Amino acid sequence: MTAEPASGSATARDRTALVRTGPPPTALVVTLIPLAVAVNFVGNLAIAPLGLPIYLDTIGTFLAAVLLGPWWGALAGVLTNVLGVFPNGVTNLLFAPVNVVAALVWGYGVRRLGLGRRPVPFFALAIVVGLATAAAATPIVLLLGGSTGHPSDVVTALLAGLGLGVAVLLSNVLTSVPDKMIAGYVGLAITAALPAAVAARAVLPEAPGSRRLVVAIGGIVAGIVLTVLAVALLPLVTPPSA
Repeated sequence: MTAEPASGSATARDRTALVRTGPPPTALVVTLIPLAVAVNFVGNLAIAPLGLPIYLDTIGTFLAAVLLGPWWGALAGVLTNVLGVFPNGVTNLLFAPVNVVAALVWGYGVRRLGLGRRPVPFFALAIVVGLATAAAATPIVLLLGGSTGHPSDVVTALLAGLGLGVAVLLSNVLTSVPDKMIAGYVGLAITAALPAAVAARAVLPEAPGSRRLVVAIGGIVAGIVLTVLAVALLPLVTPPSA
C-alpha cells in the first residue's frame, strides 16, 4: 500500500529532472531564442534615455541560459551583439564574449551547480556574473582606448587618477555588478509569469508565481540601490586625476 506512492513520487521527480537536464524541445528553442534577443534589446533601449551607467542587455541571455542551457544563452547573447551592430556600430561585436560569459556563468551556475535553488546563492551568483563580465569587458574597453561612449565612461573618468587600466577595471566592476543583479532578477520576475512547463526547466528561488515575484522585486530594488549609491558616492571617494 505504501510502496506505490513512493514509486509514483520517484517517477515524478525523474520526469522533472529529465525536463531540466535533457535537451530543450525544438519549438521552445525557436520561440525563446528570438524572444531572448528581443528582451535584450528592449532592456537596453529602456535604460538608455536615463543615462545610467548600466546596460540591461542580458535579461534575455539569462532567460535562455537558465531555461534552455548555457550555450543556448550564449547563442542569444551573440545574436544580440551581432544585431546590435545596426543601432550601435560594428564595435558592438567586440562585446559578444561578455554576453557569452554571462550566459555560461548563469547557465552552469543554475543548471549544473544548483545555485538558483535558494535566494542567497542566487544573489551571490548574480554578483559572480557581474564580476566575470567585468573582467571579460575590461580588455575590450582598453582596446577601444578606455572609452565606449556609454555613460559608464563617466565612472572611468572619475577613477582616472588610478591609471587607465585600474580605472577601466573598477568602472566595469562598479557598473556590471548592479547591472547583472537587476538583469538576473528581472529575468527571475519574467519566469514567475511563464507557463509551468517552461518555468520547470530551471530550479529557481521559490515556485513560479507571487512568491518568486516578491524575491525578484527585492533583488531588483537591491540592484537599483547599488547603482544609485555608486553614482552618488563615487565623486566623494575618487582620488583627483594627475
